[in-house]
Amino acid sequence: MGPEQDMLLFQWGTYDWGEGEHFEADLTRQFIVPGKGDDPALYQLSLTFRYQPSDQLRAVESGEFWCASREEAAPFLAMVCASPALAVAQPLKPASVSLGFERV
Repeated sequence: MGPEQDMLLFQWGTYDWGEGEHFEADLTRQFIVPGKGDDPALYQLSLTFRYQPSDQLRAVESGEFWCASREEAAPFLAMVCASPALAVAQPLKPASVSLGFERV
């Protein structure tokens, strides 16, 4: 499996997906499972923390970090831990936490 087939994404921001506004911090692993012929399957495993919006959370600009290789894993983790999203959200209790797995 090549590096373009297995990636990590950390993303955050204040969104309204039709169920009211929430601040979200999400860690997603995207990976490809080889299929028959030229039809590989792309999957996502996501852990999402949702918080009730506040002025402090709304002030955090949306953003994302990608990790495309094992060599990038340590710097990726450092960026996630130092992200403005975690700095603001970490002491707060999430309104909800969800774990999702899907083929995309």
